[in-house]
Amino acid sequence: MNGDHSVKGGYDHAIGTSEHGTIVNSTDLTIPKFSHLLIAFGGLAGLEESIEEDDSLKVP
Repeated sequence: MNGDHSVKGGYDHAIGTSEHGTIVNSTDLTIPKFSHLLIAFGGLAGLEESIEEDDSLKVP
């Protein structure tokens, strides 16, 4: 992620692709109430690499 995309206090939830994640069917997906949600698409290395590369990104 390039640029200043940080959110004060970080994100409440993050959704993305990962080889370490859990497969979730869209019919089973529930998203709790949130103030800041990060959805990441793409990237062969998954969500973990995006988080590691951006020092200002705060996710749970």
